[in-house]
Amino acid sequence: MAYSMCIYAVTTVIICFILGDLSSVLFSEKIDFLTTIFYSMLILILFTSISSPVLLWLDASNYVDYINKWTKFQMLFLKVTHNRLSLNVKKRCIFNAIRCSIIGFSAITFHFFIPYLSIWQIPGLFYTITLVNCYLTLWIITCRTLSTAGKSLSRNFKEELRRKRYTAQSIGRYRILWLRLSQLVSGSGGAMEKTSCLFFAVHLFIITMSLYGFLYGITSEAEIPIQSIGMGIGTVTGGCTFYVTCNAAHKVHLNVKVEIEEELQLIMSSRENHDVLIEVNAFLNTISSHPPVISVAGFFDVNREMLRSVRLRPSHQLNYSICDIITLQYTF
Repeated sequence: MAYSMCIYAVTTVIICFILGDLSSVLFSEKIDFLTTIFYSMLILILFTSISSPVLLWLDASNYVDYINKWTKFQMLFLKVTHNRLSLNVKKRCIFNAIRCSIIGFSAITFHFFIPYLSIWQIPGLFYTITLVNCYLTLWIITCRTLSTAGKSLSRNFKEELRRKRYTAQSIGRYRILWLRLSQLVSGSGGAMEKTSCLFFAVHLFIITMSLYGFLYGITSEAEIPIQSIGMGIGTVTGGCTFYVTCNAAHKVHLNVKVEIEEELQLIMSSRENHDVLIEVNAFLNTISSHPPVISVAGFFDVNREMLRSVRLRPSHQLNYSICDIITLQYTF
């Protein structure tokens, strides 16, 4: 904790100096429109790197409770299936830590391309890019861990069905185990709800501004400027990241719900004793009433549908498109 506080204090001082320098350039009348867009996005990202550790600290207690629920689920998994749940989290974290560090070195390129940034500003950008990638990595690792748990649960359940060893009591135990996993899926978005809301809002804003800057550059100049090309690359990179994030959540839904639901439907269509059919029907009702949906603080669900719209869930159940959300961001 002391190490983290020291790193945060040092990087915050550096970033504050960078923000002051960029703001003085931004509000001058000597820069063009594309540079204004670039500096605006850079200031927003740097502000995120200052505020996100504070939000993570506020979400820490919720995240600890979420990890404790994972421990209880693994113990229940071993009790029901008589097999240990292997998640391979350590390997994923080591690999992605190296990947995030390598991506962070891309901050050096800001020194060599227009608009030029000073050497002393590069460490702050390295920290910012690494921090953003670490959060996205944590989100993807969480989704893949949930997918792995769903696959393992379905595999053990199918193995028990194949060997004809299932009873009404064993199906009831799997139903409770699946319900715990569904609760873990639903709680993943709330474990870091404040930080997740910030990152999703900033991510959508950055994609929109990068696309706007790219289109402006290729339509208003006879020769495409280097800033416009960079914003085009940023738009593609941000869109791919957004797709990977939504697709990871979609795979959780498939691996946790769809596979085991299909097996239960097959049992319902076969000739089984009355007790088994009652328990299978109860299992299907549990899946229907507690769907594994990743929701960020209850505001919107993360899935492939989010690629074209974001569903807000207030009392009157209105649907807003991404364009409407971005307009709201501009308003606030």
